[in-house]
Amino acid sequence: CRANWRFDRVHALCAAAGGPLVGEATTKKQDLAGKPLNVNIKTRPAKKADTPGIDEGHLQVELLDGEEKPIKGFTREDCATLKGDHTDLAVSWKGGDRAPAGAAQARFYLKRTLFYGFEFGDA
Repeated sequence: CRANWRFDRVHALCAAAGGPLVGEATTKKQDLAGKPLNVNIKTRPAKKADTPGIDEGHLQVELLDGEEKPIKGFTREDCATLKGDHTDLAVSWKGGDRAPAGAAQARFYLKRTLFYGFEFGDA
């Protein structure tokens, strides 16, 4: 028997419920101002469902201020929906592709997604 895996994909975060339900994870507080965000993800394709796209995997991210409130222009709804198999995918929002002043945390929303990691800062 032989097993192998990529060094950057040994462990993943995923929603325990799976299916069409969304899981959440929030980072600890830190200074994120001016930093870009890259993620390592693999989303699951859509299954057969009566409603198109209801069970297609994706990841969204929102940035929070020091009081854990979403920052305008960097909310979940402002985030480009991330899909596919990517080891270094840049996250962008309607407000830009770098965390604004006052950004202190990131909240990740996972739906049928294997979330292997993230990094704030220039690569």
